[in-house]
Parts: sequence; C-alpha cells; structure tokens
Amino acid sequence: MGRQTDQGTRHESALRTRAMMLGRSAQRNAKRGQAHESDVTVAGAEMLPVVAWKNYLKAGARRKAVRMVVMLEDDFWKLVALDTRAQYGYEIQAKATQTLGVRAILSGLIEWMKTQ
Repeated sequence: MGRQTDQGTRHESALRTRAMMLGRSAQRNAKRGQAHESDVTVAGAEMLPVVAWKNYLKAGARRKAVRMVVMLEDDFWKLVALDTRAQYGYEIQAKATQTLGVRAILSGLIEWMKTQ
C-alpha cells in the first residue's frame, strides 16, 4: 500500500476504534468502487452523514494533523438536543461565505477560547 492509503486506513481504524470504545457498534467498510461511499459505519436507528477530516499541516520538519468532524447543521442540533443535561457547551464561529478555510477558522477560535 502507498503512504496515502496507509494514512487513510489508520484514520478509518482509529474512528472505528473510538466509536467502539464508546460502546457503539462500528465497522470499516470494504471498498466497492462507488463514488462517495462510506469508509466507516457506526450503527444507529437514524443514519447521519459525517465527514471526518484529518487535515495534515506542515509544521517544520515534522507534519502535524488537525482532526475535525464536519456535519450538517440540522444533524448538529440533533446531537445538541440529546444532551439533555447541558453537559457540553459550544463556542460557535458563524460564517456565511462560499469558500472557507475550515482549519484556519477552527484554529483561530481555539486560540480565542484559550484567552477567555
């Protein structure tokens, strides 16, 4: 396997393992050659689309990765509604633009939150 394939396989396996550690049924999916097919399935009654992004950054001589999950807004609010005890809070950076550097915006928000 090539380097990029190895990186993708490790990322998929890590996602599956994380879901299983939370007590969820999860599996890596065999490739069927279909466009936009799912790499990992976490079983549930209602299936929601998620993009799990491991964005590699150049940081000097050694690369570093920022891991993110991108999802539809309605799906985010479904997850928020499940947190009936308000265990988690959110600082939301709202942008309305055609193109966006997601990693840069997220990094900026994280840095801002450290100063609060």
